[in-house]
Amino acid sequence: MNNSDAIPDAINDAILRWPRVKSVTTLSRTQAWRAEKAKQFPARRKIGLRSVGWLQSEIAAWIASREVVGRAK
Repeated sequence: MNNSDAIPDAINDAILRWPRVKSVTTLSRTQAWRAEKAKQFPARRKIGLRSVGWLQSEIAAWIASREVVGRAK
């Protein structure tokens, strides 16, 4: 077993701040907050006294789970 096997994947996951989350999700801050409270959006992580972020893998999974609007069946 090498050292990289002992490190959980979450440690290797990037933390995205709000401007990046907004750009990839196209949600407003209020929309994201409401969806988060309704357990329909990834939970923010506290990363400092006055800062939060979201795990990149959770945001990517949320995006992948969204239905494509206008897709022909």
